[in-house]
Formats: sequence, structure tokens, C-alpha cells
Amino acid sequence: MKIENEARSHGDYLFTADAARRFLDPTRLTAPDEYITHIARMLSAQAHDPADLALRVHAWVANTMSYEAGVTTVQTTAAEALALRRGMCQDYAHVMIAICRAAGLAARYVSGHLLGEGGSHVWVEVLLPDGGLISAWWKQSTVWSFTSPHAWIIA
Repeated sequence: MKIENEARSHGDYLFTADAARRFLDPTRLTAPDEYITHIARMLSAQAHDPADLALRVHAWVANTMSYEAGVTTVQTTAAEALALRRGMCQDYAHVMIAICRAAGLAARYVSGHLLGEGGSHVWVEVLLPDGGLISAWWKQSTVWSFTSPHAWIIA
């Protein structure tokens, strides 16, 4: 993924090329194993452009994983959650981030609170080379979206 050396503004966030590059590096929880690398290559080969790739990764994770509490912890890696094919929002996020980064898409883990929903929630943001931003959300077994003037939304 080519990241231009300029700042991009998304709502209250300002992304620079240097900041975006750090979202390409794996972490302990998002380090790809052979299977994640295989999936990243497979989905990359099918995608028409980076936005399409992010959509395909999101759909693949949503169709592969089952939302289930109590089978993982906050220390479960993407590879471990994917081997189980079960987990909660943080597991979906770790798997999507691991695949995106293995495919060359800058992706980050975002957590927050949803109004009227009680506890915290996790989602993924993918920074596209053209400055677009995709937010990927999961809620239990249902994938849902919202509209924002500053983001492309995966539905």
C-alpha cells in the first residue's frame, strides 16, 4: 500500500503518512500466522482496489466467525480466535486487522461506547491510500452500519 506524505482529515482525526504506516505493523495480538497470510493473499487476488479489499476482508470475517462470549479473553490473538472461529467484537477486530495488515492495508483497533448499548464496543478503521476511511462494525452476530460524512462504511 502506498501512503502519500500528506495529512488527511477525518472528523476530529488527522492522519499523516507516518501515522498511517504504523497501522501496517503487526502487534502481538495481530501477528499473522500462515493461515491469515493465505487468506490475505486470497482476498487481495479477488479485490479490485483497496476499498474492495477492505469490504472483502470484513465480509470474510463476518461469514467465518461466530459471535460467542466466554471463549476468548482480551489476550487472545487473531490467529487463536480464527482457529476457534468464535469470539467477541475484539476477536473480530483482531482477525480483520491481521488480514488487512498482511494484505498491505493500514488498519487500526478502535474502542468506545455506543449510546444506549451499555458496555464498550470495538471496531476497525481501515485507512485507504486515497485518504478514505472505512469503519467496520460488528454487533453480536449482526453486522450493522451508520452514516458519517467522514467515513466509508462497511455494511
